[in-house]
Amino acid sequence: MERLERKFGKYAIKNLMLHIMILNAIMYVVAYVFRQNEILSYLVLNPDLVVKGQIWRIFTFVMVPPATSIFWIVFVLYFYYFIGSGLQSAWGDFKFNVYYFLGVLLTAAVSMVSGVTVDGTFLNLSLFFGFATLYPNMQVLLFFILPIKIKYLAYVYALSNLYFFITGSNAVRVVIIGSLLNFFIFFGKSLYRTLRYKIRTYRKRNRF
Repeated sequence: MERLERKFGKYAIKNLMLHIMILNAIMYVVAYVFRQNEILSYLVLNPDLVVKGQIWRIFTFVMVPPATSIFWIVFVLYFYYFIGSGLQSAWGDFKFNVYYFLGVLLTAAVSMVSGVTVDGTFLNLSLFFGFATLYPNMQVLLFFILPIKIKYLAYVYALSNLYFFITGSNAVRVVIIGSLLNFFIFFGKSLYRTLRYKIRTYRKRNRF
């Protein structure tokens, strides 16, 4: 990563998450004002249509707003900007750019392989898990009202994904795994060490 940053760091996009959320907001306003939700259908990653020549979908699926109601879209966009800027602040511009665009490519790849149409939902989820891993005890206001630690929200998200993984089709399982691959690439080693340490500690306590 350090070698890559020395070589390509100057190309990193500053405030990347802000730009992504602005694009999401613009597309939401366009679809809302013109009452044309099918506009968003031209942005989602539909593998069948990509094969027919609509290549732009490989990149524009991240521009699809993650909600329908005005209140919810404001909350969600702010929340994703918050966690994205938090990761970028911790890592720097280049590493965050690599994390995000690697997630884009991996999500697009598994969508094409599985044939499942996707938007940016699962990709944004990988950002959230990354943030929760770096700042597990940070407290946020859920719906701007209820104080809760990030790690507890992560547990809820993890359980919901596990539910969809168990109850969904094989194609859905592939998409869930693929969209989280960038998270496991970046955090897998540290998560494994943490888990191994906790197991050893638990065993030592039981011995005594």
